[in-house]
Amino acid sequence: NVRGTANMVSFCQSGKVKAMHYVSSDAVFPLESDSTPRHEKERLDDGWKVLHSGYAQSKWVAEQLVRKALDSGLPGCLYRCGNIAGHSTTGAWNGKDSNLAIIRACLLAQAVPVADHLNLTFEGTPVDFICRFIVSCSENIRGSTNKTFHLIQPNHLNMCEVLDAA
Repeated sequence: NVRGTANMVSFCQSGKVKAMHYVSSDAVFPLESDSTPRHEKERLDDGWKVLHSGYAQSKWVAEQLVRKALDSGLPGCLYRCGNIAGHSTTGAWNGKDSNLAIIRACLLAQAVPVADHLNLTFEGTPVDFICRFIVSCSENIRGSTNKTFHLIQPNHLNMCEVLDAA
């Protein structure tokens, strides 16, 4: 994540300046017991101190490279995605997606994992929504530059309800 992002920032800044639209992840947010939504203007300057996975840490570092470039005048924006779900009308979904595999396994078993005080939910934003949003921002770079957008579905699906509906 870090080296590739550094190369992309360098590419965007070299020669004729090119806008950078960086797709990141909500993994840059520390896992906390409360599910308070994060504000899009939140900088996460010290966030790396409480990130435990290498993936989350590398996404955080990569975001810092992008943020520094955007702050210094590179046009573009940062998109933080949650789980990317299938297409909202066709249902097309990455067949190797781990969330899809969990949903399929639950449907096949006609059961969902349960634990005391745990309500299994799924957060997923349709891929077509994310694509339309990013294309819209890229077509309006003046209105979206140097901004961060959270493309995270606020309404989670209760897995028991998904099972009941199937």
